[in-house]
Amino acid sequence: MEKVLITNALSKNYGRLHAVDSLDFEVCKGEVFGILGPNGSGKTTTLGMLLNVVNKSSGHFSWFGQSPTAEARKRIGSILEMPLFYPYLSGLNNLRIVADIKGVAYNEIPEVLERVGLASRKNSKFKTYSLGMKQRLALAAALLGKPDVLILDEPSNGLDPQGIADIRGIILELAAQGITIILASHLLDEVQKICSHVLVLDKGKKRYSGLVSELLSETTLVEVAAADNESLFQILQQWEGALSAELKGQWVMVKLKSGYHADMLNAYVFSKDIILYHLAAEKQSLEQHFLQLLSQQS
Repeated sequence: MEKVLITNALSKNYGRLHAVDSLDFEVCKGEVFGILGPNGSGKTTTLGMLLNVVNKSSGHFSWFGQSPTAEARKRIGSILEMPLFYPYLSGLNNLRIVADIKGVAYNEIPEVLERVGLASRKNSKFKTYSLGMKQRLALAAALLGKPDVLILDEPSNGLDPQGIADIRGIILELAAQGITIILASHLLDEVQKICSHVLVLDKGKKRYSGLVSELLSETTLVEVAAADNESLFQILQQWEGALSAELKGQWVMVKLKSGYHADMLNAYVFSKDIILYHLAAEKQSLEQHFLQLLSQQS
């Protein structure tokens, strides 16, 4: 698969503070790649370096198989921080200014307005737009020039549930049309719903990079109970398929290693002459995995 972005030991230091620390990851064409982390984890700084608005301290990155160039930058649309437009101009006229800056023909504007659902409000002044509409206009501006890659920094930040759902829908539509999307977010639920791949950052360091589905499939949480939970707990602590076991109230909570399943647990305890009267299995959410990744490094 074609690699759109490759970073090697990418770093940014502010004095003794390592805002981004030796970051290695790859983004392939067509992916929806999420950069996930708590506030202050280095997400925006990473995007800033990739867009050449923040100078890197060390390391290297390449776009489309070559070192960053002005020509390659034209293939990337972006929204960093809060979008800025002229409040007394209409959405249409604001986009005309963006088109002039980018050297893009005005005939692209109706298409991007339609894509983001603002065609009916194109003549309304920007100051009359809701926060969600302002975010849509920023997306429209980023789409001018028909970019191959779209970089979004916290695209759902500050939006109400309807606004978040609207932006999510637009991002998924753009991805379905073949645009590679790189987005930074601290909203785990949104990353889980939108992204195919995820990079987890904490204090500037990479904690995980790969498929969201693989991260979520790594661990299954199983809740079990038997007549003698103490014996059940002791046996499961010794089982090779258990990542961990915890006696919690009336249940024994077991995290299974990758490749192990609840029926294998049931067969194991039965071989030890213990019969379960309760067994419930569930995949861990992205939030549970995320918190576990951070706690392992603290």
